Amino acid sequence: KLAGELAAGLAHEIKNPLAGLSGALELLAEDVGQDAEKAELVADMRHQVARLARTMESLLSYARPPKAHLRSTDLNATLERVLFLVRQQTRGGALEVEAHLGQGLPPVRADPSQLEQVFLNICLNACQAMNGAGGALTVRSRAVEGRVAVEVEDTGPGIPERLRANIFKPFFTTKRQGNGLGLAISARIVAEHGGHIGSRCPPAGGTVFTVTLQPARAGERAAPEHAA
Repeated sequence: KLAGELAAGLAHEIKNPLAGLSGALELLAEDVGQDAEKAELVADMRHQVARLARTMESLLSYARPPKAHLRSTDLNATLERVLFLVRQQTRGGALEVEAHLGQGLPPVRADPSQLEQVFLNICLNACQAMNGAGGALTVRSRAVEGRVAVEVEDTGPGIPERLRANIFKPFFTTKRQGNGLGLAISARIVAEHGGHIGSRCPPAGGTVFTVTLQPARAGERAAPEHAA
């Protein structure tokens, strides 16, 4: 708890100067005019400041996660919203996005907006793993032994065996621009939902992330139809 409080305090202290720096760079960008070399330098500085700001937001989310409002949630409807966003972000590329959503699944006990965050993060990570070279992203949902499971499979290169034990740890990343908090936050959300998240790399290649969730309790209040 103390570490979380320290991280949150540090993030707040850094965010305010970053906001001031961002504003100053915006003014500077207007002043450089037609000087292409200076404009490129300022643009890179603005990009790095924006990246730091996103990292601070992620750190705050990890250190002080919002309280989950668990209720009866239509899992497939949540997945459809996520897939719509993924298709929009990958439109025009060679990536195929497929959905095989089980019919008649029981509602799950979840916070719809947090669940959407988890699956969007996993799906976008999978798309990035395929590195814009094409491939397929496949999302499946099904009932398994009294729970509901979702699989997100990609046809990327897979995760090197030596790194697999670390992917859910905070600040671990193999991405040049990553902050290593996305999967850590997702794992925390799933755990707070009483679920489980894991991954495997089939011998044929690619990666499969699996999230299992608890069914909603009898009589539990349903989430609004378009909760997100």
